[in-house]
Amino acid sequence: RQSRGAVLPRALVLSAYRAPHLPSPALADPDAGDEQLAAGLAALGGIPQTLLDHPEFLSALLPVVRDDLRLCMGSVAPHTEPLPVPLHLFAGHADRLVTVDEMLPWRKHAGSGCDVRTMPGGHFFVRSDEGAFLRELASLTRRYASERVTV
Repeated sequence: RQSRGAVLPRALVLSAYRAPHLPSPALADPDAGDEQLAAGLAALGGIPQTLLDHPEFLSALLPVVRDDLRLCMGSVAPHTEPLPVPLHLFAGHADRLVTVDEMLPWRKHAGSGCDVRTMPGGHFFVRSDEGAFLRELASLTRRYASERVTV
């Protein structure tokens, strides 16, 4: 976007997403059958077990999950310039899929500062303590909303 002269966002907020130069995790095959993918997600704590009994909800959820998995499997060019906006990273302290140590190397891609906030819970910490995450996110949002924009 920047190379085209577009206005950049004020900041980038990332949650449970390992640094782009690290190898992709072996999460699940985005081309797996619906039942296999849903069972794998339930085993990871990504969806409640009871949701498996409601195919109408799964049919809306699984295409989004497949796209997310494909995105996570992508790679970044090894010689990218640091991002010219502050990075705010959220990691679950008990996340086995994307550990805090796998979030910290985002600093390599930060040209305007980087902070890491560790939240209670695992990979789906947003659901573990939604209130704590939303308070942190609201604080960031207020901070950037109060800053003066110069174009």
